[in-house]
Amino acid sequence: MKTRLPEPLANYYAAVNARDNERVLGLFAEDAVVKDEGNEHRGHDAIRSWMHETTRKYGRDDPASSSTSRQFSAVSRCSMRPWRTRPPKRR
Repeated sequence: MKTRLPEPLANYYAAVNARDNERVLGLFAEDAVVKDEGNEHRGHDAIRSWMHETTRKYGRDDPASSSTSRQFSAVSRCSMRPWRTRPPKRR
């Protein structure tokens, strides 16, 4: 049974799997913060650098086409806040 991801995560993983860093970056707010391996990456420039460094460091192995028989698992934890504007309060 497949788990259906929330749309923002599905869009993120679709862009990552397409190896489209600019599309991935476009999913983040301008002031987004990525926390990874004890470091914080704030804003598009820092997140872009983090994506390039992570790709350089770990590569882009596709487990589905890998010749190894190991199984991989990943944990994604994210918190999403609304954009800067909010809908008006109803009276």
